[in-house]
Amino acid sequence: MPPTLCHISLSPASASLTRVCADIVRRPTAARVHRLRVDAGRVRVWLLMGAYRALEHEVRWLRRRAAAVRALDVRLSKWPDSAKRAKWRRRRVTERRRLVSVLRSGRVRRLLAALVCLPPVTRASARAATCEIAGAVLERSLDWSDPESIHAFRRTLRRLRYALEWQHGRLPLLTELQAVLGDLNDLAQERPGARDVTTTTQWRALSRRAAKLWREVTPQLKALASPSG
Repeated sequence: MPPTLCHISLSPASASLTRVCADIVRRPTAARVHRLRVDAGRVRVWLLMGAYRALEHEVRWLRRRAAAVRALDVRLSKWPDSAKRAKWRRRRVTERRRLVSVLRSGRVRRLLAALVCLPPVTRASARAATCEIAGAVLERSLDWSDPESIHAFRRTLRRLRYALEWQHGRLPLLTELQAVLGDLNDLAQERPGARDVTTTTQWRALSRRAAKLWREVTPQLKALASPSG
């Protein structure tokens, strides 16, 4: 549903989040868990735009409860021949049960009910929050040889992308950069704890591509971070 001229409603996203939580309780598939993470991420950014800090904290908590299941789903999908596959599958069963228990809790029911009652966010508030998020992206320290630094940077970029999407905006270079950072994260996840992952030819090629995209998108982010931008 497109935003109105002056306001942006949470209703479509909160309804989607409510549905996917119920769907996971019935059957916690990989696609549904991923949908929960996406919906919760989008709702969290809307709450940031509206300065609903307490609810933003709760949605952040909910999204994190699905992180372990999502990580195992990704590993099982990307590395089906891994010697650790049986161990991952057993862990996923346990983590899925934990997630379903969380989604059945009163805390989640109260959160979802609260989201339904929120009034729309003004476009002025959304623009101000986007300016702040873009500034945070530009200020973040980035080390292309550090997988943790890159992962944290990717999370910040995702918040900015969601903020733009709420306003029907889009930066193709930002989307492309996120995809390359995702490839770097996958490479690091494939070899968790490996100190030499950043010295591989694949890592170097991807990090050079990411650095180039970052240089290209930086002027656009500076414009977004400017109050008059």
